[in-house]
Amino acid sequence: MDEATLEATLKFRTRMDHLCLATALSRLICASIKEPQVDSEFAYQTELAVSEACTNAIEHGLSGKDDSKVTVVFQVFDERLVISVADEGNGFDLAGIPNPDFPSHPERGYGLFIIRSVMDEVDYIRGEGRNTLVMSKRFRKRSLLR
Repeated sequence: MDEATLEATLKFRTRMDHLCLATALSRLICASIKEPQVDSEFAYQTELAVSEACTNAIEHGLSGKDDSKVTVVFQVFDERLVISVADEGNGFDLAGIPNPDFPSHPERGYGLFIIRSVMDEVDYIRGEGRNTLVMSKRFRKRSLLR
């Protein structure tokens, strides 16, 4: 894998009042990418995915335990932005999470659907007592001449 040109890590307790730190850092990271495709829509979609992923990590990642943390890592590569959100809660099966039942208009349960809709790739890793949701969004098309 190629080396990141920029990497930033944020760790915070599993408290909702820290969510604004992750979304603010998301906006700053997007602003630092000087590519025509990284426009306000790209930044908005990225911030939305970060907000949803961090909200899930806070709510399901042992929220309220003093020593429980959420870790968000932003990595900018030549062609894409990769964001990892990790927590210490119980694991889940990403493939087993269905889309929301839209006709019933549930108040909750749209997070992973939104993330999948706005990001190019979404993966889940469970290991060493941590859950990590890895999201990737391309801002430059891969050259076929490489």
